[in-house]
Amino acid sequence: MTTTSIPLGAFPVAADTKWRRDQWGRYLILPPGGDKPVGYTRATTAAGWLDEGYGIPPWMATMAITGTLLRPGLYAQWEALLARHDGSPWYGGDEAKRECKRLVAEAAAVGGANDRAEQGTALHELTAMVDEGRTLNYISAATEADLSAYTKTLAAAGVTFLPGMIERTVVLDDKRIAGTFDRGAVVPGFDQPLIADLKTGADLSFSWHSIATQLAIYANGRDLYRQGPATDGSEDEREPAPNFDLTNALVIWLPAGSGTCELFLVDIAAGWDALEHGIWVNEWRKRTVAMEHEPGQMDRFRPATPDAELVTVLEASLAVVEAQKAATTAPEAPKPADGDSGAPGANGTKPLVVDYHDDLRAWLQGRIDAIGAKSPEARADLATAWPADMPALRTSTGHSPTDLANIEHLLDQVEKRHRVIFPEPRPGGDDIALVQRMFPNADAVGPDQKETTT
Repeated sequence: MTTTSIPLGAFPVAADTKWRRDQWGRYLILPPGGDKPVGYTRATTAAGWLDEGYGIPPWMATMAITGTLLRPGLYAQWEALLARHDGSPWYGGDEAKRECKRLVAEAAAVGGANDRAEQGTALHELTAMVDEGRTLNYISAATEADLSAYTKTLAAAGVTFLPGMIERTVVLDDKRIAGTFDRGAVVPGFDQPLIADLKTGADLSFSWHSIATQLAIYANGRDLYRQGPATDGSEDEREPAPNFDLTNALVIWLPAGSGTCELFLVDIAAGWDALEHGIWVNEWRKRTVAMEHEPGQMDRFRPATPDAELVTVLEASLAVVEAQKAATTAPEAPKPADGDSGAPGANGTKPLVVDYHDDLRAWLQGRIDAIGAKSPEARADLATAWPADMPALRTSTGHSPTDLANIEHLLDQVEKRHRVIFPEPRPGGDDIALVQRMFPNADAVGPDQKETTT
C-alpha cells in the first residue's frame, strides 16, 4: 500500500539501528571534549526510574508459567533443575540462578511475553516506510488495517513530520542520557515542532508517567547524534536538534492488530520534573549506606574486654557446677570447735548460730556459677560489669558486707537482663537478711531457738 494522507515527500529515514553499547546496554557516546566513548543511560531506562513496576512481575510470571505448561521440554528442564538443587534452585549458587533466569526468559517467550514487543517493533518499521512514501507489499490484512488507521488519523488531525526527523538519536550530555525518538511532528496550533512517539501496546493506562518523562528527555536534547564507523567515536557526528516544544509532546497510539489509532498530548514539563526526581532516586539506590569503619571506631557499641582473671574464674565456675551435679553424698556435718562438746546449754537449748557471711558468699557464688553455666552472653556481661577493684569470690575472703551487697545487686541486674533464674532462696530469709545487713557482726539465731536470760 502507499500513503497519500500525509504530505511528507520522499526523504530518507535516518535510523541508527546498530549502536555501540556497553555491557549494560547503554549507548556508547563520545562526550564533548572526550577522548573515548562512555556509557549514556537509555532514555527508556531513565524514564522508568520512578515506575512502581507492580504489574510487570505478575505478568512475567504468568507468561513463564503458561510457557512451561505449553512446552513439555521446558517442564522437564524445570523438573531436572528442582531435583538437582533439592527444590530450591534459586539458592543453589550463581550457576543455578543463571539457569533459572534462562528458563524463565525462554518459558515467558513461549507463553507470549515477546509477541507484543515484536509486533510493535515491526509496526515502527512499517510506519517509517509509510512515512517515506514507500509502497508496501507482503503485508497481512490485519497489518494493513493498522497502517490505514495510522495514516487516516494523522491526516484528519493535520499532523505532518519534519523531514529527516524520523528515528533520530538525541543526547543529553550533562545527564549522560541518550535516546532515539520516533518523529519530529508539526501539529496545528503549536508554534514549535513536537516530539511524536508511536506506542503499540494494548494498554497505556500504567505507562503515561514514564512516557511523559521519556518524551521530555527527547525534547530537551540539544544535539542529534549519529554514530560513525570508528569504534573510538572519532567519526561520530553531531548536529543541533530542532527547538522542540518543551511543554507538550504527541503520542500516536496504534495498538497492534486493533485497526485503530488515537492521538494524545502529553505534559512533558511535568515529565522533565519527574526526570530530575528520578535521577535523585537512582543515585540514592546506588548509594552505600552501610559504611566501613576504622579499627576501634565501633568499640563503644560493644562490651569492653573483661579482665582476664575474671574470665578465668567465671569459666572455672562451669566445672564447679558439673562437679556439684555429680556429687551424690550430703555434706559432712561440721565438727564441734575445741572446748565445745556440742551439748545443750544450761537451759536445755543450744543457739543455732548461722555463719550468715559465709552462707551469703556461697549463695552468691552459686548464682555466679549458674550464670556461667546457663548463658555465655550473661557470663560475658557479668565479667564486663564486675568492678575492677572487686576481687572474685573464689580468690578472696575479704569481702565486706557492703561488697557482698554490691555483688548481689550486680547479679540481680545481669540475671534480669539475660533472664537467668536462680532458684535457690536467699540464706536466712528476707527478715534475717535485713537484720544481718543492719548488724553485719551479729549471729542469726533461729526463731524457735531464742536464748533465754536468767
